[in-house]
Amino acid sequence: MKYSNVGGFYEGLAWAFEPVDVGEYIAQYIDSAGNTRFTIDADYLYPFFEGYASAGVFVDDSMKFGIIDKSGNWVIQPQYDDLFGRGGVFAAQKDGKYGYVDTDNNVLVPFEFDDLSVYRNNVGYGIIDGELYAIVIDGVANVDNSPPHALEAANKLHELALFFGVGNNADGTPDFALSRAPTRAEAITMFVRLLGKEGDAQSGAWTTPFTDVPDWARPYVGYAYANGLTQGVGETTFGTDSPATASMYLTFVLRALGYSSDADFAWDAAWVLSDALGFTNGEYGASAGFTRGNAAIVSFDALSAADKNTGKALFEMLIESGAITREAADSVGLGQGGQSTTSG
Repeated sequence: MKYSNVGGFYEGLAWAFEPVDVGEYIAQYIDSAGNTRFTIDADYLYPFFEGYASAGVFVDDSMKFGIIDKSGNWVIQPQYDDLFGRGGVFAAQKDGKYGYVDTDNNVLVPFEFDDLSVYRNNVGYGIIDGELYAIVIDGVANVDNSPPHALEAANKLHELALFFGVGNNADGTPDFALSRAPTRAEAITMFVRLLGKEGDAQSGAWTTPFTDVPDWARPYVGYAYANGLTQGVGETTFGTDSPATASMYLTFVLRALGYSSDADFAWDAAWVLSDALGFTNGEYGASAGFTRGNAAIVSFDALSAADKNTGKALFEMLIESGAITREAADSVGLGQGGQSTTSG
């Protein structure tokens, strides 16, 4: 195999790492014909979105991220602990805090947030001390407070062991990374948990053709693949780190509720059915952004939605399967008007 690791295609390009010696590789972007478009001196690559991609380089044993364009030029030199975005606005992290910068590395929003989302559709979302803020950049940063429904939903799902953080905050609470997009691996993991199949996934010996699935995700991807619930983005690539879209995640949730994308809804417009069922309310569409915070809200609200075949609420079915307990469901308000107020 020519490449040791390769990503999915976005804007006609995919990142790829070509091994040349033990521990050595050529980082590059390739086109759909497999031709190298350019190589880049980097240790970590992300897909292109709206003409730019984030790339990481090890500096003194720590990864620093910058931004490259489609000619392989560094637009922002590697200097940030985290860096992602699109459309010329990037969420950057330094000294443990996030802010927004542009392609000239001008600071658009100060580095004062604990986490930030991708800035799209003229709005971004940030978290400070557990509070969720909507951010509008208009020459200067105007920040409006927004109810922290995502954190509320994430905490309730965490109590049910259906949603986990990516680490811990300084105070020991879970770091849910609510403002970034969920990856395909994270989305499929949540899907399997909503099916009540966590135990089956963890106890199975699964085999898949995918070479890009980390150990923690193998049980979930393996279970979903073996049961025909998901496919990869290529013959040997699952697209683990590629972002999950709103429609992709809603498709998973609707399948957990017994609906079929072959008969009941269109997989690329899944929000039409989720709106009709009431666990979304018109906030998602073809161009809508989607974060882990959105995934938490959708997942919690879907727990009160009725299964197509049984008419029972999803959380009741999870209780029957042993995935959650009645006491845990009661403690987060399920069956007692426990919706996370998605509809405002």
